[in-house]
Amino acid sequence: MFRDFYREILAIARTVAPRLKEGAEGNIDKAWMYLSNRDRKLAGTLYDGVKHSVALRRFTTHPPLIDMISTLLGDSALALVDVNFRIDAPNEPQFLFSWHQDYWFSICSPKALVAWIPMMPLDEEVGGVEYFPLSATGGRILNVKRAPDYRSYSDSILLDEPIPSVEPRKADVSPGDAFLFSFDVLHRSLPNRTADRCRWTAQLRFVSYSDQSFLREGFRPGVVTKERITYLERMEGRRQ
Repeated sequence: MFRDFYREILAIARTVAPRLKEGAEGNIDKAWMYLSNRDRKLAGTLYDGVKHSVALRRFTTHPPLIDMISTLLGDSALALVDVNFRIDAPNEPQFLFSWHQDYWFSICSPKALVAWIPMMPLDEEVGGVEYFPLSATGGRILNVKRAPDYRSYSDSILLDEPIPSVEPRKADVSPGDAFLFSFDVLHRSLPNRTADRCRWTAQLRFVSYSDQSFLREGFRPGVVTKERITYLERMEGRRQ
């Protein structure tokens, strides 16, 4: 599955830049850097293309993953509400997620699950995810505020209270692992401190059809765009 996914990334990259073979040598990090060094918009096009990858979607139905999600949610009837992919490149902190809960962005249910999957090896330099256990937040949905300006999806909703006073934990995962956490877990992206490697990760979001919170949402995830943020509209409406 991983090899197929790497091949698909390289196929997309070669479509974006037909002369890529000379600069990538079959390596997805080199492909990204080749495109980014030529024109950052070309790398952005690769990023947009990978989000629609069929090879990526094969991970969403991998039986061991689905079995684990079903066990944790207590239901075999599962909704896949989001298939996302991130390429966290060196020296691009503006795209990182600060402390947040996925519920703010996707709503669905506080107990929906994220499967965060590294597609390349992680280390201290390339970074990953750190989080607070639910015992540190009491499992509640924390207070938020609207960002002064919409610059990107990742910083459109901001935490509006202090973070817990305990030490956060780091997810220890490798390719072939999935870090599973619920939408009410407070977490953030760590910076990529390398010079020439990206952090390639998939984020697959599942919720049970028997989850009453999901039913109350009409089985509709939240929306986050420059024009509209569902969760903030709801919170701001309650404050009026």
